[in-house]
Amino acid sequence: MKNFILIFSSILLIACSASKSASVLPTKKLKINILYGKVVLKSKVSSDGESGIPTLYFDDGDAYFINLTESKVRKTDLEQILFQELEILCEIKKGKTPLKSEYSDKENQSIVEGKYIVIYEIL
Repeated sequence: MKNFILIFSSILLIACSASKSASVLPTKKLKINILYGKVVLKSKVSSDGESGIPTLYFDDGDAYFINLTESKVRKTDLEQILFQELEILCEIKKGKTPLKSEYSDKENQSIVEGKYIVIYEIL
């Protein structure tokens, strides 16, 4: 019986130490936020400096560009709720994202640089 307890406790000790070392490995975690504000439409000047591209932003006091390529919410859904107060589940990121226009033949007219938002769900 003593041998059984000794074997069982050593297996349990090995199993616990292995799980601790596995949790130390770096993992990518999403920084999910819940924000309250409005979806607004602004005109962004294109790279040619002549035309304005209608662009969706989320305004909660700060205006965040909405990256529609990464977002789980479609552009048509956001256009239906323009200027209405809403709560969203999102992630705020920093970096560069291409600005595409449905009104132009050019694929990437300009690049938005700075903070942008990825919307996962409208609450």
